[in-house]
Amino acid sequence: MSGINVLFLSFPDDSDTLSGFEGGVAGQILHISVISFDSGVTTFLIEHNEGTGTQDIFLRGGIDKLFETYGGVTLVCDGSNWYISSETN
Repeated sequence: MSGINVLFLSFPDDSDTLSGFEGGVAGQILHISVISFDSGVTTFLIEHNEGTGTQDIFLRGGIDKLFETYGGVTLVCDGSNWYISSETN
């Protein structure tokens, strides 16, 4: 995932979950924007400190981030983990 700062997601069902990443490098910034809940998408969840990747995502407050409307987050990587630097919902 090195060098990638835009993540495109496809929702095959009515919800989706985003968890650990693999291969992020120190200083990498990732913007995740939820711009459409068309086609029956009802929820989008970013999991705090757990997942299938090798790098955990740490979110403010130590809880999962659930989107049920438009919004987004900006994550930054320290080379080992991802941290939220801003959010809107």
